[in-house]
Amino acid sequence: MYKLIVRTDDVGYSDVCNIGTFEVYDHGWGSHLELMLESPGTVDALERAKHYPWVSTGWHAHFWGAPVLPPEEVPSLVIPETGRFRHGIQRLEDISYDEILAEMRAQIDRCLRILGKAPDVGDFHPEAD
Repeated sequence: MYKLIVRTDDVGYSDVCNIGTFEVYDHGWGSHLELMLESPGTVDALERAKHYPWVSTGWHAHFWGAPVLPPEEVPSLVIPETGRFRHGIQRLEDISYDEILAEMRAQIDRCLRILGKAPDVGDFHPEAD
């Protein structure tokens, strides 16, 4: 017997994208949510995901949108004028490990606070940033 896992990626990218994504779950087709925890639609995605406790969740970890922490707490990770994450960082010397760790903890804490649990698995995409 085979089982098919239908994974929806980039859940939380935006509220509008979440509408289509959760239609998949409403029809019983999906089995794994890959959550973006720092994107514009994150809170909406986490609120919706609460209605599907049987679905496994993953953390599509990256620094794409804006930090969960206030930008002044992670200055090496953001573009000062926008408060959004910097992209194309080439050297580790240009960023703070402690800031990355603090931001990642804040993202997981957001998930715990809203969804009531941490993601089941993690998936980090540094090459996408």
